[in-house]
Amino acid sequence: MNQAYFPWVVYPRAIDPRLLHHHKQNIVAAGVRPLIDTEVGVRISDGQFFEDEALGDALAGLVRRAEADLTFAFAWTTMGKLQMTRYLPGGKYDWHVDNDFLLESTGLQRKWTIVVGISRPGVDFTGGGLEIMWTNATQHLIELDEGDAVVFPAPLLHRGRPVLEGERWILVAWAQGPALR
Repeated sequence: MNQAYFPWVVYPRAIDPRLLHHHKQNIVAAGVRPLIDTEVGVRISDGQFFEDEALGDALAGLVRRAEADLTFAFAWTTMGKLQMTRYLPGGKYDWHVDNDFLLESTGLQRKWTIVVGISRPGVDFTGGGLEIMWTNATQHLIELDEGDAVVFPAPLLHRGRPVLEGERWILVAWAQGPALR
């Protein structure tokens, strides 16, 4: 019997929630800023970029694990800055891909996207969630509890569904490398 194939993998409790909440507190203390997209209304969220070498290394380990689990890989060389994102009621990020441009300062392109849940669905927020578009335009909802991570190819169409109540916090990171050819 054939099982359906999906080019993403979810890792439960991949990152210690205490570490995630520590970074969340730092971001809140520093002041959360709107995350702006070039198209008005595509993204309604706020957050901040930051760096943490140990956390970046842990996320890079998840990418290597995903490449082994999915049995394909992209040429990537580094992890980019980490992004802590907050969605309030009505907050969302419409359908998009993460590798549609070269990163100006480095000339690199995003190859893998990693999303880590910080908030608890149904407890801290309702609605929301990551939705990925796959074959025949089927949409797959991925709900991440705190510490759960999903790794997927950056060219894959996805969105952050609108939050109905509460606050949904996520950590987003990208493995980057030379432009796809």
